[in-house]
Amino acid sequence: GTSILYARTRWTPDAVWFTAFCSPTIDVDHLPPIAGNFLLTRGSDDAIVDPAPYGSLSSLTSNTPTAEATGQPDGYVPSQIFWSVDTGFRWKQVLADGALLARCDYADQYRFREERSPIPLAVRDFVLLPWRGADQRDAAILLVLDRARTAQEAHALHLRFRSAAQLALDDGVVGATIGATRLGLRRLAASGGDDEVRRLPRGDCFSDRYTRGNCDASRFVASELRLQVPGPTPSAAFAIEVAAAKGAAGAPPTALPSEGGQAWLIERGTSRWVVRTKAPTNSSPMRLRRRTGVRVVPASSRVMVMSGVL
Repeated sequence: GTSILYARTRWTPDAVWFTAFCSPTIDVDHLPPIAGNFLLTRGSDDAIVDPAPYGSLSSLTSNTPTAEATGQPDGYVPSQIFWSVDTGFRWKQVLADGALLARCDYADQYRFREERSPIPLAVRDFVLLPWRGADQRDAAILLVLDRARTAQEAHALHLRFRSAAQLALDDGVVGATIGATRLGLRRLAASGGDDEVRRLPRGDCFSDRYTRGNCDASRFVASELRLQVPGPTPSAAFAIEVAAAKGAAGAPPTALPSEGGQAWLIERGTSRWVVRTKAPTNSSPMRLRRRTGVRVVPASSRVMVMSGVL
């Protein structure tokens, strides 16, 4: 009844844990509106955390995506709000090699009482790809794929990824070392906006600088990677990797030329995946194109298609 998804790679001390939340309003709970929020842990190393302080009524205090909507009460924007009925995971699937696919549809999070949501599309797709390093310890890459539709360019999609470690930008990767784990966050694509890495001092949501919907405080010292993607059709894709800190960093996902969407080739250890996401307006089959310098992906590679047609 809580609409919380739990997953782990194995039952070992170094397993990767993943959890995501996608629930409509739960009247008896005290949770802020956080559909699309997630956490990621490797072994005892908490990589992506939720530092929302007590009393938060805002989506911005966690890793929750949120879009600026019209018709909200004063002080609620840009947060999700509290009257949703249709929010939920549209599907969840685990493949034979342990890859996890899930979609959180949170467009109804902007419903105000009996008024339907002014946001026609707001979805977050999760693709968790587990693999093992040369030391046979667990690692994983999590793809976080976001898209929405808003009323105008000024109504942005707000994204953020928070960690208790001090994140730093190095050669296109925002990362940190947490215990025995290397955390890396890489932007694969976005329709606009600039990445920003911020340090978050300890704070709360009871300051005069905040309304109920714009609080982005943290209950402990942390840092975040954030991005505001302009409307009216914002989209973004991030790859978040957790692996052994002592091992060498793997090659970044390779963008593949495609028609009607986006695709990436990901290789780690003995595993290879192609993840394809169709454009929301594309109703025809998606095709990969040959291009000089890009290898042809063999049929044995795992292919996952995240359809953007709702």
